[in-house]
Formats: sequence, C-alpha cells, structure tokens
Amino acid sequence: MRDKLDGLDGFINSQLSDTAYISREVKDYVNVLGADISISKGQLTAWLRHRWGLNPLLGGGEKNRSDHRHHAIDAVVTAAVNRRLYKQVVHLAELDPRGGSPDVIKIQPPFKEFRESMESKLAEMIVSHDAVKKLSGAFHEETGYGAQKTKDGDRVVYRKPLNPQFDIKQIGKVADPTLKVFLTAHLASFGNDPKVAFSEANRPRLTANKAPIRHVRVIASESFNPESYLQVKVNGKLIRMHPFGNNHHVEIVKNKKTGKYSGVFVNTWQAAQRIRKEKLPLIQTDHGPDLEFVIALHINDMVTAKKGGVTRTYRIQKLDPSNNRIALRTHTAATLEDSSQEFISTIPKLTPQTTRALWRDIVIAKISAQSRHLAVQGKKAKHLESMSLRVSQENAGDTNQCARHMMLFSWYLTWKNTRWAALPIRNNFYP
Repeated sequence: MRDKLDGLDGFINSQLSDTAYISREVKDYVNVLGADISISKGQLTAWLRHRWGLNPLLGGGEKNRSDHRHHAIDAVVTAAVNRRLYKQVVHLAELDPRGGSPDVIKIQPPFKEFRESMESKLAEMIVSHDAVKKLSGAFHEETGYGAQKTKDGDRVVYRKPLNPQFDIKQIGKVADPTLKVFLTAHLASFGNDPKVAFSEANRPRLTANKAPIRHVRVIASESFNPESYLQVKVNGKLIRMHPFGNNHHVEIVKNKKTGKYSGVFVNTWQAAQRIRKEKLPLIQTDHGPDLEFVIALHINDMVTAKKGGVTRTYRIQKLDPSNNRIALRTHTAATLEDSSQEFISTIPKLTPQTTRALWRDIVIAKISAQSRHLAVQGKKAKHLESMSLRVSQENAGDTNQCARHMMLFSWYLTWKNTRWAALPIRNNFYP
C-alpha cells in the first residue's frame, strides 16, 4: 500500500480517509499473510452503535464527531462484528417489512454489561495527541513590514494594494494622515462604494500630473517590538522586517528568590538557529543562576490543570508570547467551536498547579467468549490476553490518523475471530 501511495501528487486527505478505499487496500495488504480477512461496513457499525445505545455516551442522540472518543466506540463495535453476526443482521433485515430498523431488529451486545463497561472506559480514556516537536513550518511570514518613527514612538507599517475591497475601515488604517483624508473624500464622491471608487477606471490621483495610486502604507501595529521580527539589513540599513512564524515551544522557568514562574517563548526561527548555527541543544535549561528550569511545553503536549476547581487533562493548543499565555483545550475535543472546552491562562497562574502527562498507551484487550469480561490492566484472568498499541494523532483538526490505526487493528483482530475492545491504562503524570 505504501508503494501505491508514494509519488501520488494531489492525493487528498479525504480520499485516504474514505472507509471503502482503506478497507480494500488494507485487505489486499494483509492478504499476504494468507489470512481470511473480513471487513465490517460502516453502515452496519452505525446501525449497531445505535442499537446498543452507544451514541448517547458522548452526548446527543447521534454520533458525536466533536469528541475524539467516537473513534474508540467505532473500533469496539467494528471489532465485535464477525461474519456470523453480519449474516444474522442481514437475515433479520430481510424479514423486517421496514427494511431493517435498528429499533425493531434486536441484536444483543457482546455481553450484558457492554454499554456500562464502555461508558466506564470512555470516562477513563485519555486521547493521545502527537506533540509538535519537529522544526517544521514557516520561519517567518511572507509579508514584509517596515518600522516608522512617530512622535509617540515607532510603529509597524506595510504596503497594501488599493483595490475594490479597500473600504472605509481600511482607509482608517492608512499611515499618512493627508492621504487618509484624500481617500475618504474620494470614496465619498462615489457613494462610499469601494468597488466603484477604486476600480481601474476611477483610481485616485493626488494631482492630475501624478500617477494613479495603486498601493498605500497602512498601520499594522502602533507599537514595535524588535524581538518579534526577523530584520533584513543591507550594509547595516534596515530594509524590511518579517514577523516570526510558528512558536516552537515555551520554556517554563522559576525564579529561585521570588518563587514566581515565567515563560521563555522560542519560535521556529530561534530554535533552528540554536541547532544549526549555534550548535546548542534545542531546549535551553540554563537561564542563569536565579532561574530554575521547570519544563518545556510544545503544541499538543498533554497537561493536567485545574479549571473551576476541577482537574482535567488538556492539550496545548496555542502559545501566545505577546501576552505570556497558553491556550489549552480538553484532550477529547475534536473541534475548536466549543468555548467551554478551552482554558486560557497566563503562565504564572497556570504553572504551579499544572503537570505534564505521560504518553498513554491504549491496551487492546481480547474478550474471551467464555468469560465475557473485559481484561483489566494488571489483573490476571484465564483465557485473556492483551497487547498494547500506541495510537497518536497528527493534530487537533485531523482525527484520521487515530481512526486509521484503530480500524486497521480492529480488522486484524476480527480476522482472528475474537472480540476486542479498546481500554486505557492507568493515568500517569510527572512534574
């Protein structure tokens, strides 16, 4: 399958995550083992999920895609399907005049306490996220900026095209006060319609002998922090500036005298300079005799923190050096819309009660047909086996990696004609 995917430019993610496509490819891939492979259809998985009452476990009456744990539910249901069950459902559907309604056809779950056990394990489950530790992404933004001196200090400006989208709000950001008044009057003469006022036929001119105005300098920020920009100089003269790109990590340090915490934010450019130019470790632990290094945090690192007196597990969503803040989001959140799952705090307030979570393994525990009990980590039981599989996720917006791992192993374990379920191990933390 890897050979088929190599070199395919434009192979978009939606194609890769298509269940039917993955099913065919994985089946062909695993067939080399000489095994009898059975694949569960997504429609049957959805049918059983509804029939066994698993949808409400994550809230709502339908599948909750805003919670990463819906992948675990799908994996458990898929692993519980075999050819015998599939034929039973098809046979009952043929006998049902309604065409196989989940509310009419009664298919019993793998064991009596199936739903209750699933609910319990979901409550304990920690969704693992892949921390972004590689030097990837842009070192700086493409737009070039300039520093402009004013009576109140330096400010940041940049050139912007004067096009039909340049409305009265954009005119308010023009750096030159004289030009701002002129453009406001020009826009008013055309009924405040920028599509007409700044069209090619009506481009403004300061005088009849002047060239038409095509670009204007607008204000990006009223303050200027040199440390936030990559400065391009020629013969010692500043030509342009580019805001630094992604933040790579933040190094949490503690003042030995005051006991206060602070953060040293390191962007991707600075991280690259440490490794490639200065030949230093990526994480700097020596910040002087008065500061004690505590921990380095990256995007998607897992931490526990208190919000409203309740300790929860979060992932690092965003690093905000301008405000000395970190934005956290609950580990189960698959979207960014729900503000109740977000936790934004300054580093001094967050650090004393925050710990970083270890990677969680997901234990794939086989359920014996005789015992019909879930295997629990650390307990011995006859006819029970367990194996661990680390399941990681690429980013908050992409849950396909987790789903691919879970589905692939579910297919493999279904081939062994046994029922399997995803169980989390005990939580572990270290400071």
